[in-house]
Amino acid sequence: MAVQFSTNFTQRQYYYTDWLAAWEVRGGIPQSDASDGVYQKVWFYDGPEVHYCLMYLSGNPVTDPNYSQTQNDTDLAAFTSNVASSCNLTIEPKAENGRPQLVHTITEYTTNFQMRVFSFQTSNPSSLHNSSPTTAMSDVTYTCYDASGANVTSSPSTAVETVLDFMPSYAYEVIGGWMDVPDSSHADIVAAGPGFWYISALGVPDIPAAYGGSIPFVYEVDIALVPSGQQRIESEAGAVQYLKPSAYHTNKLRWIIKHPAGGTEWLQIFVRTYV
Repeated sequence: MAVQFSTNFTQRQYYYTDWLAAWEVRGGIPQSDASDGVYQKVWFYDGPEVHYCLMYLSGNPVTDPNYSQTQNDTDLAAFTSNVASSCNLTIEPKAENGRPQLVHTITEYTTNFQMRVFSFQTSNPSSLHNSSPTTAMSDVTYTCYDASGANVTSSPSTAVETVLDFMPSYAYEVIGGWMDVPDSSHADIVAAGPGFWYISALGVPDIPAAYGGSIPFVYEVDIALVPSGQQRIESEAGAVQYLKPSAYHTNKLRWIIKHPAGGTEWLQIFVRTYV
């Protein structure tokens, strides 16, 4: 008998590529069923919601006017090759005797703590320092934008936004972090007054909010209003966020520093992660 969803769940239907993007962001163990002989149904649960898509099985012509046979067949092949083997695993871990297995841990998937740190000067791309104890890292992208939104990284004298994108090649869980403002930089920012220097942070910025991305981890903070002697802007997560790499940039974090045109101040960002 084909799987039917309980009416207790809010049901959200997608085409496969959109479903895949949502799953990459939200996580969970995917489930699949093709017992009705017509559709390959794929879904995952996210709290009170079930997110699913339908693909027509071989021998069943596509009848959706907004979904071509070619796209259906491409999606079905991609699912079979890349996702099917991850489906229908146990959602709740159990011991060998069938009892629920309870594990107390800070994170869901990872085990090793790792503090990532980036220091930089705004409006100065060459200032970025991003290194492990032994190796220079290349997983932070530094970009400058002017007031019109144009990319002025190569000539940042008119930059009013400095943007850092962190996107490593590995999966990780972020549990919090902070930004330190050195005494000299903080004094300059305070002297400029409120309303000129802000920092904010977004999770998974390349995916629209409607699909679970563009998550505002930190709303805009006016750096000039941070008290002297306490120049640390801290964000500690009440719940960890698991971020894994994909073609949809689902493990990217973004920091946006707004500042006067060409403003140059030193800052240092710390990201508390598990890998």
